[in-house]
Order: sequence, then C-alpha cells, then structure tokens
Amino acid sequence: MITNWLYICRDLFGCPVSCFLFGFIGFVGFCRDQFEEEQEAHADLQRALTKAQNEAAEWRRKCESGEGGVRSVTANQSAA
Repeated sequence: MITNWLYICRDLFGCPVSCFLFGFIGFVGFCRDQFEEEQEAHADLQRALTKAQNEAAEWRRKCESGEGGVRSVTANQSAA
C-alpha cells in the first residue's frame, strides 16, 4: 500500500521526492533491523549474566558449606 503511494508521489512530484521517500523507508527498515538485532544481543547477554550469577551463587554456597572440595588445614593436621 505504501509502495503505491510512493509511485503516486513519483508521478506527481518527480523522481527526487520519490527517491527520498524510498531511501527514507529503506533507512527506517534498516534501523528497525538494527534495533531488533541489538535487542537479541542484549537478551543473550542478560541470559549469560544470569547464568554466571547463578553459578557464582552455587560456588559460594558450596564453599560456605564445605562442600566445595577445599578444606582448611588445622593445627592438628599440619603437625602430622
């Protein structure tokens, strides 16, 4: 529908106006595509951040509970 309107503008006003309008619509489409790609990248980064935060919380829980595999050496163990 908008393409028909652009062809009417071309016929009424000449090529420069229609070229401008075609270019503008192309630019708007490009901007929309860029915005969508950036939104997808942002969502990917947000998922990665959430995953990293969850892993850090799990390791913190393991270390605080002694489940992490690291033991502290006490005076009795170091004397042996």
